[in-house]
Amino acid sequence: MASMKTNGVIKDERAVLNTTIAKDVLDAFKATCKRTGVPMNTLLEVFMRQYSEGYFTLKFAKNDSLYVDCD
Repeated sequence: MASMKTNGVIKDERAVLNTTIAKDVLDAFKATCKRTGVPMNTLLEVFMRQYSEGYFTLKFAKNDSLYVDCD
């Protein structure tokens, strides 16, 4: 993400992500984040950053299953 300097302090610019997600998936994600004390936006941002930096890849199987490869 781009950074911005305000009054000598560097802050990350923030953007809004607006997308649809299956309700059951979102409900389970919210509950897990609440139970573990991890803010949803923090977890999503870490996931997006690590994915875009190549820490893991997503693979689709023939039956449309999705796998995470961390090698």
